[in-house]
Amino acid sequence: MANLGKVILVLLYYVIAFLSFGSLVTHREKGQSFSFTRNWLFGFFVYHIVFQVIAIPAMFMQLPLSVLAAIWAVVSVAVILWAAVRHGKQWWQTAMDRIRGLFGKEWILWIPILTAGATVLLASVIYVSFWDATYYVGQVSFSVYTNTINQIEPLTGDWLQVFDLKHCLATYHVNDAAICRLFGIHPLIETKTVMVAVVAWLTNVLYYRLGCRLLKNQKEAVAVFMLLTFAVNIFTYSSYTASSFFLYRTYEGKAITGNLSIPLVVGLLLKLYEEGESRGFWQQMLLAGWGSVAIASSAMFLVPATMAAGVIPYMFWKKRVSMLPKLMMVMLPSVAMIACYLLGRIGWLEIAIRR
Repeated sequence: MANLGKVILVLLYYVIAFLSFGSLVTHREKGQSFSFTRNWLFGFFVYHIVFQVIAIPAMFMQLPLSVLAAIWAVVSVAVILWAAVRHGKQWWQTAMDRIRGLFGKEWILWIPILTAGATVLLASVIYVSFWDATYYVGQVSFSVYTNTINQIEPLTGDWLQVFDLKHCLATYHVNDAAICRLFGIHPLIETKTVMVAVVAWLTNVLYYRLGCRLLKNQKEAVAVFMLLTFAVNIFTYSSYTASSFFLYRTYEGKAITGNLSIPLVVGLLLKLYEEGESRGFWQQMLLAGWGSVAIASSAMFLVPATMAAGVIPYMFWKKRVSMLPKLMMVMLPSVAMIACYLLGRIGWLEIAIRR
């Protein structure tokens, strides 16, 4: 029961934190109605961007994990309090309107909600042990129980001589370790229960938003769309599909790249083709791109490729060569990660771990 209470507490923290970090982006927008789903999605990526900015210096300075966790507690609480004071009334009023709608004319929205709930439950209870779980869960466990940050090789338990730049620049699992330290939750529960539920929930939030865009906000059609996405994820398991990572390896950053990062970029590209180069488009692309590589190293190649595949044809179609520098700008976080990775691979960039 104690572990269940901790799971609920951490899930509530993520729900409020993502909403609050999303407000850092949306509070300046004019003429844009408030949306919980939009705030949660962008808040998830902003949360990990801010965490990466703090975690990487802390890691290379070899600060204890407990110090990073304390710093992050102060930062996240400050953002939550700021957002609550500034937007708390709006959140409450919007939530009450949505709840009244669910028991009134918007009853059809129960189908997407129940579909999302079923997906979260299914992803949380399925247990499949892949060999790389030893690496990712082990990385969190070693950090928590040695009070260090990415200084141990998870597959062997040996202390590293230099930081593994391929994995340590994406700080998604460092956040897992910090949350374990703050809430006293076991690394297995954080990685394979809490974050599985979070990723499944946010993926369904994104499905809903994509469905609304593709189907012009026809609620009945969106409900059917959500049921079909559920069926696709259940019945299309393959080593080459995002569904396999979504249901069986949700604790990995690759699951987020395939099921959140790339679909989010595709959604932004759909908006570009429908509405043109609207205000805030490049900011959202930057947040999606940077947030993706802050979470998973696999995104440093896939996300920029997705961006280029959508923007470059549009640029030639509309004869807007001026878009090219903006595209290159939003790719900079990915390019920086790729450069560090390649330099590390050939031995030109090494950051030693002091003993």
